[in-house]
Amino acid sequence: MSLILDGTAGVTTPAIPSAGPIVATSINFGGATLSTYTQGSFTLSGVSGWTTVPTCTCYYTIIGNMVTVLIGQLYGTSSSTAALGQSLPSLIRPNTVSGIARISPGCRMYDPGNSATEVWGLTSISASGDLNFYWNANGNNWTASGSKYIDNGVITYLGVV
Repeated sequence: MSLILDGTAGVTTPAIPSAGPIVATSINFGGATLSTYTQGSFTLSGVSGWTTVPTCTCYYTIIGNMVTVLIGQLYGTSSSTAALGQSLPSLIRPNTVSGIARISPGCRMYDPGNSATEVWGLTSISASGDLNFYWNANGNNWTASGSKYIDNGVITYLGVV
């Protein structure tokens, strides 16, 4: 059974017989069909840039070919000018051409060696699923000492189609 709602005034939505929950397998938006919706979580591996490696649980949602990832909190004492994570699951790696990474406005960053205030940073994601976090929107590196944190940021990008 198909149900098509086109916004025509005076059209009454037909009753849908129910023998339990209704499960849609896709949604059609004027010729474009959305048939992918997936959620999951993973622990970010290969985290570096801190004296003690923080554990970070991340959550993702895929709708069509758009991927949204919630990066959990990474907090600790800085040991380098980099902040890295590796191995995004292949399901959510970005759609890249020749290894060009998508850079998205990312997580809330704090680096007291650069600025005493929190800023919105950048996150680059390589085709192999590696993340590089920059402490501000200009893509600057971190201070190699003192506190460094990335606080529950959300990044959205085009995923593998």
